[in-house]
Amino acid sequence: MTYLIKILTFVIFALPPLLLTVLHSIYYILGSKVSARRKKVSLSRAAGGSSISIIIPIKNEPENLVLEAIKHLSKLRNELGSNYEIIVVSDDPPDRAAVLGGKVSELANSLNLRVRFINRCEGPPGRAAALNYGVKVAKGDIVILLDVDSRPAKGYISRLVKCVENGNDACVGRWEGYWLKPTKLANAIAASMNFIVDVIYRGRAAAGFFTFPLGSGTAFRRESLLKVGLWNPRIIQDDMHIGTKLMISGLRTDYDDGAVLNILVPSTYEAFKIQQTRWAFGAAEVLGRSLRKVLNAPYPLLKKLEALVFLAQYVPQAIIGLSLIAVPIIALVTRTDVMFINYEVSAFTFGVLGLYAASFYHSLMRSGKFGRDKVKIIKIMGASGAITITLSPFILYYTLKGLLKRSSEYRITPKGSLEESIKSSKLIEKVFVIALLIAFILMLIKGPLLFTALWVGTALAAFIYTLTQIEKVVKR
Repeated sequence: MTYLIKILTFVIFALPPLLLTVLHSIYYILGSKVSARRKKVSLSRAAGGSSISIIIPIKNEPENLVLEAIKHLSKLRNELGSNYEIIVVSDDPPDRAAVLGGKVSELANSLNLRVRFINRCEGPPGRAAALNYGVKVAKGDIVILLDVDSRPAKGYISRLVKCVENGNDACVGRWEGYWLKPTKLANAIAASMNFIVDVIYRGRAAAGFFTFPLGSGTAFRRESLLKVGLWNPRIIQDDMHIGTKLMISGLRTDYDDGAVLNILVPSTYEAFKIQQTRWAFGAAEVLGRSLRKVLNAPYPLLKKLEALVFLAQYVPQAIIGLSLIAVPIIALVTRTDVMFINYEVSAFTFGVLGLYAASFYHSLMRSGKFGRDKVKIIKIMGASGAITITLSPFILYYTLKGLLKRSSEYRITPKGSLEESIKSSKLIEKVFVIALLIAFILMLIKGPLLFTALWVGTALAAFIYTLTQIEKVVKR
């Protein structure tokens, strides 16, 4: 009976996250063997002759970020060509939109940019509805969606437009993180982003799997968006949603690792939690709604199954959140060291985690964006792991809500100066610290249940680190 409990605990709570880490490690290895393809491209837009519409949806965004977005695009003027437009779709109240629109128009005129500022006063609320509106009023053959904090690097627009002109319906570039406040959290998020892009975009593309659009920076063939019926305004995760619609319709997407888009990452814990819980809910919602449709898509079975794994990417983290509650209870009630089956399984577990850590480490060292200090790189990886564990109970809750098709409020990730205005008591996190500490002590006293105590102690350390260290400013 004890052995059965251990097996079931391992299969339910440990195996899914381990399998995902194996898959990610394989993707990373595949991607690292492929050239980054950062060949020089012409920054001129004369080649294909496609017209371009850049759409920037905004609501309650800091004024400085909106104006900085326009200024930045002016630096890429030669990539836009002669037939382009920049459309800012504002869902702000009319009074605020009028003031902001005036400043945008004044700045655009001074920079000699063609910018249309539209205050959307009709239709359903939300980002997806704003994107639908922007695409409908756009005049370009190719539509590029940008968040207000996104900063395309030189060559980004040229590369993605060329990618679409080569016969694709949508093309995705590489996300790289930047921050306004250099906290340990911001460093950890940017590092994780670097690795995750290496894995689920460069690696998956190298393996020949379907490339899902990203919420910011993706270039679409406008007629393809209209063909699939645009976005459902009631769906929160617009990028995964439109990706499934493209896949179901048998349309083509591609990834260019040389097209770099700089994305503003959160510097505060609460802002990051808002972002991640929304993404977890949205991914689960799309998975639940699209499962059968993806299985019927005109793609090979392996690609369809892998696409479902991609849509379920938050499920393993949700399982970690569930394990923080269930594993200590099972261990203490049965007085069983449930996280230890035998030395072979333990060796497999540590081997898988070691391969994943090595891949993560290699990704950061290879990028060079986080320095060459090995100790610093390991600290950044540790911070990334800590925040992943700390958020896991919240990811569990929102994943279940998404799968059960419960409604959820769309909370915009606070950016820039708005981050500091979001306060939280972190009550739930503190409750987990107390509960895990009690469980850890009881396991040492009653067992000792060493392997399970080690597992609980690691989670406890993650919560304590997040609560006490994650928002501290670090020197570059």
